[in-house]
Amino acid sequence: MKTNYKNYFDSEVVVCLQLILYIMSLRFKKKTEFFGRHLHLELCHLAREMNFIFAVQMIFTMACCLSYLTTLFYYLYWMLIQKHREKMYSIYDWFSIICWVFVLLMRIYIINYFCENVIQKVK
Repeated sequence: MKTNYKNYFDSEVVVCLQLILYIMSLRFKKKTEFFGRHLHLELCHLAREMNFIFAVQMIFTMACCLSYLTTLFYYLYWMLIQKHREKMYSIYDWFSIICWVFVLLMRIYIINYFCENVIQKVK
């Protein structure tokens, strides 16, 4: 008497193997979801810390730029409105002050642009 094992293996064993593979894939998906969530929470925590650090740096940079600009504008004021006109300023003095004012204004504009861009992306 000869039994046909081919039909037996095709039907029940294949279904059992497919079921085992499906259960293993579900477990793998659950583990990857858990690790993905955990990784996402850690990245959010790290992003909050870095935002706090860079916020302090941005505020300090803006304060320094504004103080430099105030000093340069005060110097320009004394260059333009001087009572005794004894000292004549050269073109180099005017050019250097105007260049520094331009550089500092551009720094302030760029910092504000980046901050606004990041805030819009977060929202």
